[in-house]
Amino acid sequence: MTKEYHTRDMTIIWQPEKCVHSANCVRLLPSVYHPEETPWVKPENATTQ
Repeated sequence: MTKEYHTRDMTIIWQPEKCVHSANCVRLLPSVYHPEETPWVKPENATTQ
């Protein structure tokens, strides 16, 4: 299963079989990753930098 989260400038592709350390994403980018919410990835809270 693959999910895509889009903004005008970027796409975040989530592949659970490859995301074995997703806690790092939540810890390093808490404004983007919200595991208790749906959708849990909020790409609009990030920049392309």
